[in-house]
Amino acid sequence: MPTTDGRELRMSRYNQALPEHRMILEKLNLKLPKQPKPRIYAKT
Repeated sequence: MPTTDGRELRMSRYNQALPEHRMILEKLNLKLPKQPKPRIYAKT
């Protein structure tokens, strides 16, 4: 997503686990990583 000052905002996101996958993750005592913060890049 372009910004007003010419840089680019990139927002990496992970999908949420489906209910059946969430059940398996819970049984294995695993958790998905937290969402990363958005990153801003200057155009080169």
